[in-house]
This record gives sequence, C-alpha cells and structure tokens, in this order.
Amino acid sequence: MGNMVSEDNPLGPGQVVEGRQKECTQDLGDIQLSLKRRKNLLVIEVVRVKGLAPKPGRIRPSAPYVKLYLMWGRICIGKKKTRTAEPSFNPIYQEQFIFNWEQTGKMLLVKVWGNYDMLDRKNFLGMVQIRLDHLQHIHKSGEETTFWYKLLPVP
Repeated sequence: MGNMVSEDNPLGPGQVVEGRQKECTQDLGDIQLSLKRRKNLLVIEVVRVKGLAPKPGRIRPSAPYVKLYLMWGRICIGKKKTRTAEPSFNPIYQEQFIFNWEQTGKMLLVKVWGNYDMLDRKNFLGMVQIRLDHLQHIHKSGEETTFWYKLLPVP
C-alpha cells in the first residue's frame, strides 16, 4: 500500500502528521469537515466519514461518533461531540459546532470512536490534527470551506 502521504492519497489542508503516523499504511478512512469563521467564532461542521475500517476480528461496522477538541498547546480549551450514528462504515452527521476564536496557535483535534455493543465500547477508529493557523482561508470572516482529511492512528 505504501505511505499514506502521497499524491494519490493526500492529506487535508493544515493536517499535521506526527510520529508513527508517518509510517501508517492502513487506510482508516476519511472525514469531511467544513470550517468557517464568524467574527470571534469558529464554526465547524462534521459532514460525514467514509471508509471506516472495522476493528480487527470484526466484520460489521461500529456505531461511530466524533469528538472535537480545540487545543492551545497541550491545553484543551473546548470539547464537543457528535451524536452516535447507526452502525456504518460511511456515517453522515451534518452537525455544526461553535468554538470561541481568540488566539492564534490553535490546533483542532478530531477523533473518531465506535461502539460495537454494550461490552465493546469506545473503540478508537482514527484521528486528524489540523493546525488552524495554516488555514488562511478561514481567517477571512464568513468564508466557508469543506475538505476531506485522512484518518490516522495515534502518533
């Protein structure tokens, strides 16, 4: 399969790849996010996820959900969560979340989790780290942009 970072399988704008993520050859799926700045607010829409991989030993999909963390260094300054979707490898969310946008140097951390059943919950499915300073288009108030991001393992 090769390294996930390639012309055939590019990362989304501002996406950060760290540590062992650089060596990942497994396709964990993709997440589509829409970002817009409105005055001192950052509006993020979790649109959908596609191509989620099942947990090893499982054939059926989990019931996935997405957690968003607005980070300033190592400090979490905001946290949001989508609803849990019906079991699917390609869930659709179309849920918007609003964070305060005051300082520069922020990172958006997006993690996808899945529940298989009552005893098999909180399975990590993939993550995305986005350096918001690198997204020049959202610094202009009102411009909405939608991108696909590669889900990666924990760094």
